[in-house]
Amino acid sequence: MPSFEENNKQPFLRSDILRTLFLVFIIMAVTVFLACNEYTETRENAKALFNMETVQIREDIVTRFAAYEQILRGARGLLYGSDNVSRQEWAEYYKALYINEGFNGIQGLGYSVFVRPGEKDAFEKNIRAEGFPDFKIHPEHNRELYTAIKFLEPFDVRNQQAFGYDMWSQETRREAMEKAMLTGEATNSGRVTLVQEIDEDVQAGFLLYLPFYRSSLGESLTPDQRRKTIQGFVYAPFRMDNLISGIIGERYPDIYFEIHDQEDISSDTLMYQRPMNQDGFARGIGEYNKMEKLTIANHDWTISYKTLPSFARHVNKSKHIYIVVAGLALSLCAFFISWSIAVLRQRSELRAMEASKMFRLIIKHTPAAVAMFDKNMNYIAYSDRWMMDYGLENRDITGRNHYEVFPVIKEQKPEWMEDHKRILKGEVKVVNQEKFIRPDGQIEYIRYALYPWDNAQGEIGGMIMFTEIITRQVKAIEEIKRSNKELERFAYIASHDLKAPLRGIDNLAKWITEDISETASEDTLKNLALLSGRIRRLEGLLEDILAFSRAGRIVEESSKINLDEFIREVVAMQSLPKDFQVDIQSDLPEIISPSSPLEQIFGNLLTNAVKHHDKKSGHIDITAKDEGAYLRFCVTDDGPGIPEQYHKRVFEMFQTLKSRDKVEGSGLGMAIIKKLVETQNGTVNIISPANGERGTSICFTWPKVFQMNEPEEK
Repeated sequence: MPSFEENNKQPFLRSDILRTLFLVFIIMAVTVFLACNEYTETRENAKALFNMETVQIREDIVTRFAAYEQILRGARGLLYGSDNVSRQEWAEYYKALYINEGFNGIQGLGYSVFVRPGEKDAFEKNIRAEGFPDFKIHPEHNRELYTAIKFLEPFDVRNQQAFGYDMWSQETRREAMEKAMLTGEATNSGRVTLVQEIDEDVQAGFLLYLPFYRSSLGESLTPDQRRKTIQGFVYAPFRMDNLISGIIGERYPDIYFEIHDQEDISSDTLMYQRPMNQDGFARGIGEYNKMEKLTIANHDWTISYKTLPSFARHVNKSKHIYIVVAGLALSLCAFFISWSIAVLRQRSELRAMEASKMFRLIIKHTPAAVAMFDKNMNYIAYSDRWMMDYGLENRDITGRNHYEVFPVIKEQKPEWMEDHKRILKGEVKVVNQEKFIRPDGQIEYIRYALYPWDNAQGEIGGMIMFTEIITRQVKAIEEIKRSNKELERFAYIASHDLKAPLRGIDNLAKWITEDISETASEDTLKNLALLSGRIRRLEGLLEDILAFSRAGRIVEESSKINLDEFIREVVAMQSLPKDFQVDIQSDLPEIISPSSPLEQIFGNLLTNAVKHHDKKSGHIDITAKDEGAYLRFCVTDDGPGIPEQYHKRVFEMFQTLKSRDKVEGSGLGMAIIKKLVETQNGTVNIISPANGERGTSICFTWPKVFQMNEPEEK
């Protein structure tokens, strides 16, 4: 903060008036320029708005048709996924799409099949047997090839008119169907009158076809192969007025547009025209208009756009007058504002001097070690805590240089001086722990933050330093680390030394069983078997305790690991049941890491996925995602899932979600995984579907380049 006491009160200067006159001249010149260009600019903006809205109309239509095509692809997927889709399944699939709630304009979702002449009678008989005694393919005249609409939902009054209709018999429809069949792509039929038009409200319509072949590889076949393997078409009929009204609605009220089939513009090709009130016709169409081609599913439409009279509200023809009036008003105010600013400047300087004194007083009594410096690192203000923490009591260091007060900085911490230079250029630095020698020679650990501060002119005036001595905390953490290492060593030694007597007890139990197997009662033999089982369980627990104690002490050298081969080897080593399938993501990258911790993590996750599965068969997926310096691995099964309230509990030591009599285990597997991952500052979490759905994903992060770090102390 600058020393405001050094600033003298300045008198009102003539230069302030000269500056005001110059400002008035500039304002008037700019006013004239803006007024002359405003009308042209307004018209250009209006035209840009017109173009933007027409582009948006086009994009809305294209986006909606992409959704319709996806609906057809989903329906075709239903056919590929079943040997024989029933009428009920087709109806349920349609209902699941909720088409009426978000896709106004689509008349239905249907499936039309090819029928050879020799198959026609049998086909009609089968449909009649489904509960449609009057069903027949229509129109009824003889021809070399038939198609028939087999499914069409919703099966309402309109769509019942199309049930059994042979679309191949009508030229426009047949051309679109043949084009779809040969290209393997969704195809728009162009303008037709739908069979569903049964009342006076007749609308132009069209159909969208997607071919269905015997093989799901139909899109990769040649045209001849497609013709030989074609089975039928998934299709959707559309009523044009309902469709476009559902897409556009009441938006873009100032734009009138028409859609014509192909390039001809006539009443015969008109598919849609936006409703317009009589006032719009009486007053004429606006001056902005354009025409463009729109290709929808391999078929061309022509859209012509025109502005309605209401579009004129976007053209403010009076704005240039407002600019002139505003410029004059601004010029008249400039002189008075300048005069007021000069007077206020004098008053603000007086207030700034008072604020400076108040600011220093606040810093002085702040209950933290805070110091404020100018750009030369001379002390401006400092807190009493600063003086106490660094042994500077009873000294006045105002105006003194920081490096004179702490000469040890030049000797032992020259990098700090470079940091200070960067702070004075606008950077910020926060350090959580660093060693420092006080002026009295005492070693301390500190955390600190350095920030630049701005003066009244908005320029960097110096630096503020916040520090805290954390020597006690550092020593406490070191003691915690030492205690943790001792505890880990104790667990390792204790579990290791318990193995030998356990083996002896196990051998003794086996010998007793062998000696009395012929004379002992069934209960006695059962109890001896139970004893052996409990010994094996305890040995497994000791093994897991040893693994847990070793988890934070990885001594294996890092090497390049091909994850594709590595994970497959880990899966093979687990001896999983043959009815469990494991899928591994392909093209996994290579990493630099010890193999043993990753082997243990994946082994524990695979074992848990099988052990806690409620079925004798299952599926496990192993995937990886790049997250910068880390890879995020996920092991996903299709088991019963883990309720969300247990997601944290499973990572605690000796915790299992089922009793050990039902699921064999020590309850340390997930705790070991968590410890190994956190050793590398990684994270591990559980993802289970809501609403009781099946499946669990356990995901963890692992560095691409392993670091020999100690786990962070909590």
